[in-house]
Amino acid sequence: MIEVLIVSGLLAAAIITVLVIIVRRLNTTSRRRAVATADRDQAAFEQWLDLQPSDAERQLALGELDEIFTSGRIGQPEHTERVTMIMEAQTNREAQQALEELRSPDEV
Repeated sequence: MIEVLIVSGLLAAAIITVLVIIVRRLNTTSRRRAVATADRDQAAFEQWLDLQPSDAERQLALGELDEIFTSGRIGQPEHTERVTMIMEAQTNREAQQALEELRSPDEV
């Protein structure tokens, strides 16, 4: 009877050890995938910055600028200047630069 308990305990310990190893490998694989995805996302974002902005992207940038203006963080002359910058932007990078320094740190 005691031999059965010992064997059962050893078997349970072996199963737990195998499960721990499997979970650790899955976590490592998940972290590697997350890093690879972040790298791909960054590369795609860099490519997007060099594209010409669409009307929808300009509207999003203008909407963000209007929120900043409405909150009182910039005045009318600066708002007008930045609207012009966004509308004349040849790339998404130029449009984003018009907003970059106005964004609060938690928006970046």
